[in-house]
Amino acid sequence: MSRILSGIRPTGGLHIGNYLGAVKQWVELSQEPDSECFFMIADYHALLSFRETPLDQATYDLLAWELASGLDPNQVTLFVQSFIPAHTELAWIFNALATVPELSRMTQYKDLIAHGLEQPSSALLTYPLLQAADILLYKADFVPVGEDQVQHIELTRTIARRFNKQVGIEIFPEPKPRLTDGGYILSLHDPTKKMSKSMPQGALLLEDDEATLRAKISKAVTDTGLDQAEMPDMSQSNETLSLEEKALLYQHMSPGVRNLFILLEQTTTDPHIVNVLLENYKTHTLQYRDLKAALADSVVPFILPLQEKYQEIRSDESRLQTILREGSAKAEEIANQTLQEAKRAFHLAS
Repeated sequence: MSRILSGIRPTGGLHIGNYLGAVKQWVELSQEPDSECFFMIADYHALLSFRETPLDQATYDLLAWELASGLDPNQVTLFVQSFIPAHTELAWIFNALATVPELSRMTQYKDLIAHGLEQPSSALLTYPLLQAADILLYKADFVPVGEDQVQHIELTRTIARRFNKQVGIEIFPEPKPRLTDGGYILSLHDPTKKMSKSMPQGALLLEDDEATLRAKISKAVTDTGLDQAEMPDMSQSNETLSLEEKALLYQHMSPGVRNLFILLEQTTTDPHIVNVLLENYKTHTLQYRDLKAALADSVVPFILPLQEKYQEIRSDESRLQTILREGSAKAEEIANQTLQEAKRAFHLAS
């Protein structure tokens, strides 16, 4: 039995990148017979981000989206980070095992500083240690993450190794990243950046209505295409491109165009339309308005059923509270046991 742990910050409504890259993957993982899944609403991590919605309401919103997406509280453990004090307590112990230069080299921290955050909080610097505590408390075997989070998992492995070496016994296993295959979805407004709720004009939010979704897609950044000389050398294919040919085309696309194709592949119920548009791109006959129209016609029926389920689930807040209380109680029992093991190994009085 493999234990899997992952989490999302309740910083507002989910966007389609969150769904494809995380929640959809969680649903699939929860259906694997040999997986024990713990999925966390990381509300302490959300303190680092601006929120229009009060954090408690954002927590219920996020849970409702997770349930609407197919997560079953009878199959997985859904819990709230702040309900379990062991998270912050173990994180403080880990603060004694990491150095400031080590934390300041984390790519996401450097990126935020580079984008004008002149006075970063101490929490921004040390939140990878809270993330390490989130994972190691449950002795997770695998952590589903995107490529941008692999460095944090490596730090978690380092902290586990360092702790075990210092106390002379193995308390924490070293978790492994499990890369999600939903694609790295980029902002429609600025495809040099990951899709983010902090840039809503470039994010397809699950809560957006049809008109908003279509408007955002119609304004998505593309490019002017490639010169024929730059195209990869391919054999002629009749109707279906091979996986190798698709990979070559994607490699030679601009980020904006590739992003639209990835979204289309992830949401369409008609794979043939993807092949047609890729063939058009290959032969320089693709009109980007056709690609955007196909994507809009795919995304709208993909998202609207989720919205209907969400509205029904979100209307029963008492049920949401019960799910979180029960899931957090189960998670806390495991977390407290691990914390006590760590404190005894560190010779802390109890």
